[in-house]
Amino acid sequence: LMGSTPSASLAYIAEHGLEEKLTALMNLVAADQPADPLRYLAEKLGAKAKKSPAAPVCPPALDEPPPNAPGAEGMVCPCNLFGSLSYGEPIISKKDKTEHPPWYPSQAGVDVGLRVHNTLTDQSDPVPFIPGRGRRVLWYTCGPTVYDACHMGHARAYLTFDILRRIIEDYFRYEVLYQINITDIDDKIILRARRNKLLADFKAEHAADYAAVESAVGASLDAKGQKLDKKMAALAATELPADAPSREREMHETEKAAAALKKRQFDDIAASVATIREVAAGGGGAASSILEAVCSDAGVASTSAAALERELVEQTVALNEELEAARDALDKSDAAKAKRLAELTQQAARLGSLLARLKALAAASESPIEALFRFAGSELGETLDAEKGSTVTDHQIFNAHARFWEKAYLDDMAALGVKDPDVMTRVTEYVPQIIEFVQKIVDKGLAYKGGSGSVYLDIDAFKTQGHHYRKLSPFSGDTSAADMAEGEGELAGEAAEKKNPNDFALWKSSKPGEPAW
Repeated sequence: LMGSTPSASLAYIAEHGLEEKLTALMNLVAADQPADPLRYLAEKLGAKAKKSPAAPVCPPALDEPPPNAPGAEGMVCPCNLFGSLSYGEPIISKKDKTEHPPWYPSQAGVDVGLRVHNTLTDQSDPVPFIPGRGRRVLWYTCGPTVYDACHMGHARAYLTFDILRRIIEDYFRYEVLYQINITDIDDKIILRARRNKLLADFKAEHAADYAAVESAVGASLDAKGQKLDKKMAALAATELPADAPSREREMHETEKAAAALKKRQFDDIAASVATIREVAAGGGGAASSILEAVCSDAGVASTSAAALERELVEQTVALNEELEAARDALDKSDAAKAKRLAELTQQAARLGSLLARLKALAAASESPIEALFRFAGSELGETLDAEKGSTVTDHQIFNAHARFWEKAYLDDMAALGVKDPDVMTRVTEYVPQIIEFVQKIVDKGLAYKGGSGSVYLDIDAFKTQGHHYRKLSPFSGDTSAADMAEGEGELAGEAAEKKNPNDFALWKSSKPGEPAW
């Protein structure tokens, strides 16, 4: 409660006569002993707020000047947290011939000398960072989609936010209310939870039936390989027009590179499964032969599996450093450099395949059936989901999956020393409000229901009513298929039911095997 400056906090409490209110709240916590005191207090305060007179509100028109005083219909005004607000004249900038929406700088906050890059206007020069009023800063950060373990990208993002937050709080002495939201409804969560459930059931049913597992894995790999080959062939056959925008060309190259990476990863899995099959068919003699073959392919004298793995890891580290240097020095007009980069990439793929085979050999020597689940479980899960995904209907399966990975995320953040948020929310806790919000957008004529029952934002209607679409990143072209797939997920409806290919789902209609609200 006191933060880093207890004396200043106590002075503020005394100045505003808050002792009695704080004491009452602390007594409630002491009496009820809630598991989550912060959430408990938020609910108590929220309940009190609902009993109070109607809160002042601000107009909903996204591109109109915010009012200097509350009073119109729309969302609850920040005035309730800041006091009355005041804004300056709008600033409109252009960059790359694209007009950005207006920005209304605050005039009621404190300027302590902090300068930031404003992505709303995308001006070249940094602008003063001025809160809505005084030193009070409301900071919302998008949290993780909790479907799997965190990776280095998560660490980089949240450590960066944490460093900025500490600077703003501890150096510039702003009063920050930091909120993070957990996305616990998402196609990735649904698919992963469903596949894990089906895979666990399959494993329990065929725990001792190697032949059945091997057959199912083989069919799954065949289907996945054909799907990847089809994807790569389609990308290779796509020829962009000579006048295609540079952004479109970059995205196409990125998509091709991503597909090539997935293909290499799949090839490693296929090599691992082939190794497991050899061990299962030939026993210890086959294992020795495989080890000799891997040694020969790696150019290493016969040795133990552990020593060979160390050698391959060392080669991989050295090769990755050379690859990084080659990428940095790459000049596409220099054929020799481009050729060298291609050679190094092939070498990296070869080393990856050898390591995969070596790890599969070790796992198969202990239990071939467990090795199949370990190395090809993801592919088998995809097949089972395609066949039986609609039969998974228990909400708890999806919720338990999200809670497990949410805890793992919080544990990771604690291990990294990232400060806890002041407020943490979950999407599942606000579904009624989301439904109401989407309905208001429909009522305003800015969204529509497709044939499947999903609701889409009507981009053309949105612009016609004078709003800016893609405020922070203005773009006049069409959203790429890759971007739309990333935004809407694998379980999205048919694009044919959209009025405009750029329209995106605000609410997706649930199909069998998906949770529903």
